[in-house]
Amino acid sequence: MLGIVLAASTASAAVPGGGTAAHAPVPASAATIRVCEAGGHHYCIGAPHLALGKPVVESVGGRNLDIIVFGSYVEIRFDANRRLCVAAANNGFLAVIHACNGGSGAKWKIIPTSDGHDAFRNVQFSTKYLSGRNRNGSQYHVKNCCATGWGYKFNVL
Repeated sequence: MLGIVLAASTASAAVPGGGTAAHAPVPASAATIRVCEAGGHHYCIGAPHLALGKPVVESVGGRNLDIIVFGSYVEIRFDANRRLCVAAANNGFLAVIHACNGGSGAKWKIIPTSDGHDAFRNVQFSTKYLSGRNRNGSQYHVKNCCATGWGYKFNVL
């Protein structure tokens, strides 16, 4: 299940004696994570080059990421450049880097799995999930769930 999540907006909490107190958003530097496949060689979300349109790939070390919550969806941002996100390509087939602007395939829903992992379902392509084929350097795809040879379950480290 998702271990660390960054808040995207301020929140308020009840305080003793009634009322609420506002809390500042969690600073991005406080929760840098990696997202890695739950099975196989446990490859992590990576990108050899942080630039728009470049592939998001399976890698041994992965990239440091930030998961930012926006109500019912999240963005998976690259910590080295928080304006860039893991996204479904416009073709709805590959995972690439897009701007983090709340659109362009960059919105994901976190779906907890029955065995304690997380799947990332794309909002724009609502039947497709971030998926890898357990090959170092292979580009992630967005696929309908449970195709043979593809992994959909991830752990947040």
